[in-house]
Amino acid sequence: MQPYRVIMTGISPVVISGIAPSLDGILYEAASQVLATDRPDVIHAWLRKILLFSDELGVFHASSLTFGITPERGVNAVFSVRCDCFNDEKLSSSMFSPRIHRGKFPRVRLSGGPTRQRLTERPACAAPYYVFDFVGVREPILQLLTMTFVGVGYDVFSAGNGQFTDVSIIPLDEDNSIDAGGVAMRPVPVNAGLQGRRGVSPLVPPYFVGEKRDVIFPEPVRINLISNLL
Repeated sequence: MQPYRVIMTGISPVVISGIAPSLDGILYEAASQVLATDRPDVIHAWLRKILLFSDELGVFHASSLTFGITPERGVNAVFSVRCDCFNDEKLSSSMFSPRIHRGKFPRVRLSGGPTRQRLTERPACAAPYYVFDFVGVREPILQLLTMTFVGVGYDVFSAGNGQFTDVSIIPLDEDNSIDAGGVAMRPVPVNAGLQGRRGVSPLVPPYFVGEKRDVIFPEPVRINLISNLL
């Protein structure tokens, strides 16, 4: 397995929910479509054949998102609007964290009833390119990204967020998928000794239902000139 960089042309904005999306999360969804299963053990075993896994850290060699920009086009802060409702799962206490200042939970607007459909907004970022690093096998990774219906981040199926096209994979001289100069490039355990933000997140996909652990993760929005990433 070799280090590579994935460069995608962005079509629609990416929803950023605290921690930036990681490439292994996208590949997990793609693999689940190919294998026609949602069993994590089966999907993880299959991904390990094409994506390097660090037994020491318990993570795949797959970085979090970097936005690629040009001198003409930067990153735009936008909102993703979708028709949504608060079901019982979304209203559970596990979906909310107490505010740091006073330890209180945020208020949830329930006018019209908790399950009433309404337009909701989520902060998102739009950029010309979406970039990830990984260590693995190039051809099957490229096939997963181009021959399945996947997107970067949340709400690709419900709102069309994170859509991309024109996927290219270029070789790298060194692996920057987990850390670069001692800085975390993806969520890692706190004992990894890397610099970054502290938070809680699963270490492997599926990230929306996995067991959450204390982690160090990179800045949610990272930006670099695409010319520096080629």
